[in-house]
Amino acid sequence: MRKSGTRFESLQLQNLIIMKQLSFYTILFSLLATILVNCKNKEKTASKEAEETEEVQESSGEMTQDSDESGLSVTVDRSYHFRETDPYEIDSIWMGREDTIHIKVQYGGGCEEHEFKLMTNGDYAKSMPPQMTLHLEHENNNDRCRALIMEELKFDLTPIRNPSTDKLLIRINGLEHDPVSYTYKR
Repeated sequence: MRKSGTRFESLQLQNLIIMKQLSFYTILFSLLATILVNCKNKEKTASKEAEETEEVQESSGEMTQDSDESGLSVTVDRSYHFRETDPYEIDSIWMGREDTIHIKVQYGGGCEEHEFKLMTNGDYAKSMPPQMTLHLEHENNNDRCRALIMEELKFDLTPIRNPSTDKLLIRINGLEHDPVSYTYKR
């Protein structure tokens, strides 16, 4: 009996060692699988974000500050009257190279393509230098998403040059901000 008890204890010890090894390898395998899946998800997420950023830039006219290209052009419509548009906020306004005005805006959305237009009726205020008010219109295309989107818009100001001067003060939406000085060659 002594031998069978020892043999039984030995089998129990071997089973215990095998169980611990199985537990160790199961935990190790689970950990490696989790790491592998997370790495692949991060790669897919980064790739998807890069594609979405490119799509937004292509579809909305968004460009970086270093780009020389104008995105959109100011629309001059002699019959234009200001109208209410979808909500947005202007973060900053500045002149870029040559005839390009930059307007950094933020708005809610993220599910639909948003469109911006810079409109004017073409009238100059009688001042020196002349002033012109431009209206930034926003169409959200019924976007009901709530992500806060920041976007830099660029508009070519060539259509609003005043032929009698080489400088124009620009006001956007008649806001109380300082006018932006637009200087150009006649």
